[in-house]
Amino acid sequence: MKENEKLNELPDVELITEHKKRKKSLITMNVVFGILVGVSVFNYFGGSSLIFSIFPVFYLPIILKHGKAFTASREEVRKRQLTL
Repeated sequence: MKENEKLNELPDVELITEHKKRKKSLITMNVVFGILVGVSVFNYFGGSSLIFSIFPVFYLPIILKHGKAFTASREEVRKRQLTL
C-alpha cells in the first residue's frame, strides 16, 4: 500500500508520466520474459544446459513486482479520471 500513498501525492502531470514509464517498463519486462521462456523451451528440447531451462522461474518475481506497480498507477489514473 506504500505504492498508492506515493501516487496519491503526485500531481496529475507527474502521475501520467509515471504511469507511462511503468507501462513501458512492464512491456519491456514481458518481452524479456518471453525471450527467456523461448530460450528455455529451445534448450529443453535441444538437450542443452538445465540452467537456461529454469531461469524464467527466477525472473518471475521481478515481473510480478512491476505488474503490481503498474496496476497501482493505473488504478490511481482511473480514480482521478485522467486521460492519457
